[in-house]
Amino acid sequence: MFTKNNKNGNDGKISEADIPANPSLLSSDLKTSGEIYSGGEVQIDGQHAGNVVAKTIILGSTANVVGDLFADSVVINGGLQGEVKGRSVSLGKTACVVGDILHQFIAIEKGAELEGHCRRTEHLEDDREAVRNKKSSTVSLVIRGKKT
Repeated sequence: MFTKNNKNGNDGKISEADIPANPSLLSSDLKTSGEIYSGGEVQIDGQHAGNVVAKTIILGSTANVVGDLFADSVVINGGLQGEVKGRSVSLGKTACVVGDILHQFIAIEKGAELEGHCRRTEHLEDDREAVRNKKSSTVSLVIRGKKT
C-alpha cells in the first residue's frame, strides 16, 4: 500500500555526501599553517597562514588569517590578508580585510575596515575543487654577491 520510490538509485543508503560535516574550531591560542579543507563549517579564532576552503568560514574577532578564503558563506570579524571568494560575505564591525572580495551577496557593518576591491559576480564559479587540486609551489630567491 505504501511504497517509497528511490529515484537516486542508492537503495536508501546514506552516502558520505549526505552526512553533514561537524563544525571545526581553531581556538584563539592556536597558531596553524597550511591548507584547510572542510565540507562543513570552519571557525578560526587564532592565527592561520594558508588558504581555507569550506562550506562556511567564520573568522572570530581574535582571528588573524594570511591566505585566501573560498566558501559559500564567509563571516569575517577579525583580520584577513588575502582574497575572499564567497556567495555570501559578511564583514562585522571588528573586521580588518586587506584583499579583494568576490561575492554574490555582501554585508559590511559600520566600523569594518576594507582595503581592496569588492566585485559582485552573478555566477561565482566553484573554486574549491580547483584549489584542492592545485599544487602549491615555493619560489626561493637566492642572491649571490661578490665580496669587495
